[in-house]
Amino acid sequence: MCLLARDLERTELGKHNPLVVAHPMLASFLKERAFLFYQHGEIVAPSESLVPGVQSILVPLSETADAFLAAGVPEQSVVVTGLCIEPGLVEIAEAAFEARLERLSNHDPMCGAFFSSGAEPRRHVELLASAAVAACLAGGRAQLFARRNGRLARIASAKFRAAGIELQVLTEPLDNERPLPGAVLFCYDSRPHLNQLTENRFNDFDYFVAPAHERSSWAIGLGLPMFVVDQPIGSYAPLNSAFVLNRGVAKTLRGREDAEGFGQTLARLRTTGRLQQMAEAGRGKFDVNGFWFIAEYLSRTLQG
Repeated sequence: MCLLARDLERTELGKHNPLVVAHPMLASFLKERAFLFYQHGEIVAPSESLVPGVQSILVPLSETADAFLAAGVPEQSVVVTGLCIEPGLVEIAEAAFEARLERLSNHDPMCGAFFSSGAEPRRHVELLASAAVAACLAGGRAQLFARRNGRLARIASAKFRAAGIELQVLTEPLDNERPLPGAVLFCYDSRPHLNQLTENRFNDFDYFVAPAHERSSWAIGLGLPMFVVDQPIGSYAPLNSAFVLNRGVAKTLRGREDAEGFGQTLARLRTTGRLQQMAEAGRGKFDVNGFWFIAEYLSRTLQG
């Protein structure tokens, strides 16, 4: 770390071109640099993310800003941007939301999206795969997004095979008019590839299942009900989980019993109208154009 800090200071501190960093460690190393912008894109801010001394800190929500202010960061240094959600999803979010509400109010099979973190912890993967199988056994549809040849891809394939459910494996975006089978495994090689696949299928999603990482912003910003995979790992996940649960946009998938009974849980939440309420609680409450705001803010700041 000392070598990294020394190298960064030697190559960056004397420069005057704008630099945006998204990691608190980099922000700490370079806080004396001119035109440094620290983008904290997470909706929560655990202690290690609270870097003092940076001239401009970009955060998504006023609640996020409060954590920085409480840590002693001057108010004039903190800029609230709105949620930083993939622009391709923001563009289609409203139409997808309206279609989702209509589906949730009728009896068509629901489609869930299932994601792991990049590390693919075994507990998370087991719960995700079991919940996806349970959703399909109850008559629903599942779209899993997994790293090619990774743990989720392997375990999901095995669980669907054991349940006697055909799991189609795809690696490329599809024509949105093409009908898909009940269970699909989309395999990706990189984050841009995953984003491309996600944007291509987002209109299908009625809910999603994932650890409480950066996709938590989908639940509070895009009106997509979330099921949070337990146990939370790291310092961000418990705070993210609490944030979405407290706002009524999410439920917790706690263990094997919850995963295996997931189909019945979905049916109950739909029948009682709870799924629709979760979707409505997560739409229109926060600005979702954070990336656009940041681009315009940087342009104005540098021109001034």
